[in-house]
Amino acid sequence: MQEEKSIEPAHPPLTRQGNFVKLWTGQTAALIGYEISEMALPLLAILVLETDAGELGIIGAARWLPFLLFSLWAGVWIERRRRIPVMIAADLTRAALMIAVVSLALTDLLTLPILIAAVFLLGAGTVMFDISYTTVLPSVVPQEQLVKANGWLQASGSVAQVGGPGFAGVLVQWLTAPVTLLGQALSFLVSGGCLAAIRIDEKVPEQPEHRPNGLTSLKEGLVMAFGDPVLRSLVGIGALFNMFSQWVVAMFPLFAIREIGLSAGTMGAVVSAAAVGGLVGSMTVGRLSERIGPGRVIIASSVIASIPFALVAFSPERHAIAIPWLIACFAVAGYGWTIGGIMITSVRQAYTPRAFLARVNATYRFLGYGLVSVGVFAGGLLGEAASLRTTLLVGAIGSMTAMVWSILSPLRGLRKMPAQEA
Repeated sequence: MQEEKSIEPAHPPLTRQGNFVKLWTGQTAALIGYEISEMALPLLAILVLETDAGELGIIGAARWLPFLLFSLWAGVWIERRRRIPVMIAADLTRAALMIAVVSLALTDLLTLPILIAAVFLLGAGTVMFDISYTTVLPSVVPQEQLVKANGWLQASGSVAQVGGPGFAGVLVQWLTAPVTLLGQALSFLVSGGCLAAIRIDEKVPEQPEHRPNGLTSLKEGLVMAFGDPVLRSLVGIGALFNMFSQWVVAMFPLFAIREIGLSAGTMGAVVSAAAVGGLVGSMTVGRLSERIGPGRVIIASSVIASIPFALVAFSPERHAIAIPWLIACFAVAGYGWTIGGIMITSVRQAYTPRAFLARVNATYRFLGYGLVSVGVFAGGLLGEAASLRTTLLVGAIGSMTAMVWSILSPLRGLRKMPAQEA
């Protein structure tokens, strides 16, 4: 055992790895802007365009639909080329789209169909960025540091969630929703600049002389993702939880404003509680994984994240009770989905053979994010037909299917981080 330890390579800490610091800095800026727009976009629709639950559901579906339509093909395309240039192009395109939305809103030319189209195109850019991002990380940091690197990146997201929604709510009250969205455009530009400064030798798999066509490559990725029990378990958990949890998240602003009577700023502070829990999760997930194993962390996360969503539906109407109640629910849920997200991503990156990683990541995005469009749209339809409380409760019950899936999966036996050779 002592001899094995002596031949393991020593890697510098992440803070001394310049390429990772640039990636992390750009992502932190982008995530802060993203959290601002997460609050400002639905408020723009509710306060400026006066949308109802059904229309809000359509906007949410348009955001996630590109993952369903483009993810699989994007994975095949991205796998054959360098990812950093793809990410930069996605950042610049999304910045231009956000500036266009703001310009139209300020000149009273923004309509619901235009907003839906813009959100759809933003989602398409996010598909290209996200698949490239999760695929390029193993080229930026050593495999042994993937959990720590994903933890850092998730911590940035949690910090952004702490201040982003509340800050966005205040900005919307002071500056209006359209002006607030300029923060997202600026964050995309910062992210693109940081990515342009990265210098790495990207590990793009060598393509055979007679490489398979796109459809064959797509099928190979699906076989890898669903044929392996570990990868199949990860895809199923992500798909079920994301579809129904985002159903709840999409309907919550309407519920908070119209049923509970919260202001935009207070609602932002409530949502920020999820980030506090997420920040705690990102700092503790490494030790938790070492103590009980990555598989059991993922199973525990599905339980911890699902149950609080059901409690949101039972929020009392009195503000003195409702606000701390909702803060507690979002904080616990945020802790659960953060540790689960970090472990699912890290296991997938460490376990999947490099030649299939982009396609497996694309399959995860296809189901894990693509089905969100179905869930959000269904939530909007139910919100029109029934009360918002009922809508939230049905979505919360749906998210518990991920808990059942994880408990029945082979992840219970995953006691340590797997290797690609598996």
